Amino acid sequence: SNYILKYKMFKKSLKNISKRKLLVMLFTTLILSNSIFIFIYFPYIFKAEALRSHINRAQTIADMASVNIGSALYFEDEKSIEETLQSFNNNRDVINRVHIKPSIILYINV
Repeated sequence: SNYILKYKMFKKSLKNISKRKLLVMLFTTLILSNSIFIFIYFPYIFKAEALRSHINRAQTIADMASVNIGSALYFEDEKSIEETLQSFNNNRDVINRVHIKPSIILYINV
């Protein structure tokens, strides 16, 4: 019963507001909801895209490393391995690399 009374009062107050004020309130609400959507949705999408781009870049570098160093590892050619790894020093996306000679362990951090 209390809710019905409040609803009736709300309805009366809407009738007292001019149509111009109602339109202003409607457009203000619409602009506010669009702004909230933009500030929440687009940063999430950009962050996901940046992460996907970083993963793709790391995969590309890993693919290049595997193609370039595969035969050298198979034949245990230390000179070719070292030359290939030196080329990764010039790549600014490669943070560090580890190469242990006796067991030929290769680790490249992108």
